[in-house]
Amino acid sequence: MKNILIINTHEPYPISPGKLNNRLVERAVRQLTEKGFEVRTTSMKEAFDNKDQYLFQGKSVDDLFFPMHINFRFFGMEATQTFVCHDVMKNPDVENDLKRFDTHLN
Repeated sequence: MKNILIINTHEPYPISPGKLNNRLVERAVRQLTEKGFEVRTTSMKEAFDNKDQYLFQGKSVDDLFFPMHINFRFFGMEATQTFVCHDVMKNPDVENDLKRFDTHLN
């Protein structure tokens, strides 16, 4: 059985409790489990709790996760294509994001 690690990178704030992220994670766990994968999840606080981390400086999402991909590759894991939802505060398009996510998982 193949294993999948899902990292929920949302840090909750009063104006952004993370409902979309939670829906995406729940959806991924359900669909991937149905496909026979063993799925583990973690959150940003657990995975990236580093007070000295400075901002992205123009780096992409894949740039941000590159060191993690290297570590995971060391253990024989393979990266999948990155999925990101943008502009979810000012111009949310949740239904379209969920459709894109379903396509991404298939």
